Amino acid sequence: MKVFRFFWVMLAIVGLTGCVGEDNDSDGEGADIKVGDYLPEFVIDMNNGSKLNSSDLRGKVSVIILFSVDCQHCQEQFKVTEQIYEKYKNNKNFVMFGISREQGAAQVSKYWHDNKMKMPYSAQNDRYIYSLFAKSVIPRIYISNGERIVQAVTTDNPLATFDELVSLIDPLMGIQGNVKVGDKLPNFSITMNDGSEISTDDLKGKISVIIFFATGCEQCRTQLSVAEEVYKRFKDNEKFKVICISRAEGENIVAAYWRKGNYTMPYSAQPTRDVYDLFAQITVPRIYISDTDGVVQEMYTDTPLASYATLFSVVNNMLR
Repeated sequence: MKVFRFFWVMLAIVGLTGCVGEDNDSDGEGADIKVGDYLPEFVIDMNNGSKLNSSDLRGKVSVIILFSVDCQHCQEQFKVTEQIYEKYKNNKNFVMFGISREQGAAQVSKYWHDNKMKMPYSAQNDRYIYSLFAKSVIPRIYISNGERIVQAVTTDNPLATFDELVSLIDPLMGIQGNVKVGDKLPNFSITMNDGSEISTDDLKGKISVIIFFATGCEQCRTQLSVAEEVYKRFKDNEKFKVICISRAEGENIVAAYWRKGNYTMPYSAQPTRDVYDLFAQITVPRIYISDTDGVVQEMYTDTPLASYATLFSVVNNMLR
C-alpha cells in the first residue's frame, strides 16, 4: 500500500512539473540565447510553403515562439500570442512566428486547425532549431530588434501576459500611444450605447471624463462604481461629460456587464483596441479628465485607483 501511494504521489509531482518533465528537457543540449545576443542563423520551412532565413528578419521587430502543442503552458501562452499576432500582423516592420520542438507538420497543423490559430509556424521534426536557442524549457519567446539583437526572453516562469508583451514590443516598433497630462485628446469618433455619435470635437467646451475598462478586470469594476457616483453628482451639468469605452469588447458583453453593475453612465462598446490604442498600450482601468480645450489635466490608472473624493474634487474645481 505504501508503494502504491508513493507511485501516485510521484506521478502527481511529475504532472506538476509542466512542460519541462514531459519533454525530457533535462537531457537537452543546445545554446543559451540571452538578452543582448544576436539571433542564431537558421533557415526554416514555413507552414505556407515559403522559406524563412534568419537574415530576413533584419530591419524588423521579430517575435519567435518555441513550443510543443502537447505542452499545457504552451497552450496557455498561445492564447496571448494569438492576440499579439492579430494586433501587429499588418505592420510591415513586424514578423512573428512559432517553431515547434520535435513535432512534425501533421501534428502541428491539426492543433492549429482545431484551435483556429492564425500565427505562422514552422514544424520541426527534431530539436535542431530549438537547440540553436536553448537547452530546455518551453514555451520560449524571443523578441528582437531590427538588428536581430534579442531584447527580451520569456519562458513559463511566469508566462508572458498580453500587456507585458505589448510593453516590450511597442518601444521597438516606435509606437507612441501614451496620452499624458498636458497632452491634447487624440482624435476619435465612437458610437454610444444610445446610438449617438461622439467625436473629440464634441467634447470642446466641456469637462470630459473618459474611462477605459474591460469587463474581466476586477479593478475596473471597483473604479466604475466610484465613477458612477461622480457621474450621478454632476450629470445634470451641461458642461460635464462622461464617456466609458471598452477595450476590445463588443456590445453584447458590455451591455450585460452594465446591467449587472447597475451602471447608468454612457458607454461605447469597442470590439477592437483601436480607440484604446490612441490613448495607451497597456493597463485598464484608465481615466482621463480633460478641460474645455481638450487638454488632459488629470490621469488615473490602477496604481492607485482614483477615489470618489479625488474625482469629485477635480471635476468640481474644473467646473467652477
